Amino acid sequence: MWKRAREIVRIFALPFLLLIIHLIMDFYGVYIKFEWLDLPMHLLGGALVSYSYYRLLKTMQKYEYIGVIHNILLFIFVVSFVALIAIFWELYEFLLDSIDLGTRQTHIRDTMIDLSLDLVGGIFGYFCSKFLYTIK
Repeated sequence: MWKRAREIVRIFALPFLLLIIHLIMDFYGVYIKFEWLDLPMHLLGGALVSYSYYRLLKTMQKYEYIGVIHNILLFIFVVSFVALIAIFWELYEFLLDSIDLGTRQTHIRDTMIDLSLDLVGGIFGYFCSKFLYTIK
């Protein structure tokens, strides 16, 4: 049981670490000084969420919680999950802007770029995960 719990922690460690880095950078106003830094963070965030969800599904298959998933369906599941997380993240930013805790969304263009980068990162993360998982 502990082995599985440690495996789950490892699966989500990288996105959690990125979240901590983001919160620290947001607290110290790094995004205000370096506005461009938001773009690679969204790209990396999408890739890490994709990697984690891919590994989670493969781990669930390994322990026979779920059956075999066809590659196309696996791709759709992973990228859809990245899109869902990206939408929740943009809603979180909108909520913070609405209660006047800074300006994270300057206009709809910014939101669309963020969502697009999350998806591009998610697709990239899927293929990297697929490559890395076959090496193990």
